[in-house]
Amino acid sequence: MVASILLISALTAHHSAVPRVRSSSPRIVAALERGLETSPTIRKLVASLEGSDVIVYLQPKQHWQSLGGYLSHRIVTVPGARYLRIYVDVQGTELHLISIIGHELQHAVEVAQAPEARDSDSLRHLFASLAIAFGCAAQNCYETAAATELRRAAGNERRVPRKEP
Repeated sequence: MVASILLISALTAHHSAVPRVRSSSPRIVAALERGLETSPTIRKLVASLEGSDVIVYLQPKQHWQSLGGYLSHRIVTVPGARYLRIYVDVQGTELHLISIIGHELQHAVEVAQAPEARDSDSLRHLFASLAIAFGCAAQNCYETAAATELRRAAGNERRVPRKEP
């Protein structure tokens, strides 16, 4: 794992055009691209991350079946970059996936805005301080008001019919 992070870090340092929000899943990439096309909220979140030291990997969800997505609290920090993993449920409609991606990217932005969040403990402390009650019984499971609102906003943007030029 450390070797792969060092390789990624070296590649990122040499290729500044590499995006800070990434995925190797075709379904996630397609949903992210569609979200960038249609959602000012998604564009704002990605732009905020592009201006930060946070690099996000979006992956299909592996655990916590009751959640549509989650940000792993395993953060890797190297000089000049913090690496986060976000897991999203790729089942369901594109609209559903885009809203989950927006919701989870808001959590990544919350990390980007907290330079002190540099390891798992400080990341848990950050989210504990931002947490709202939402009924998750799992340990280290947090929700924030900003992410909840952004998920709604990203979904509502897609429901508005687009005007043809």
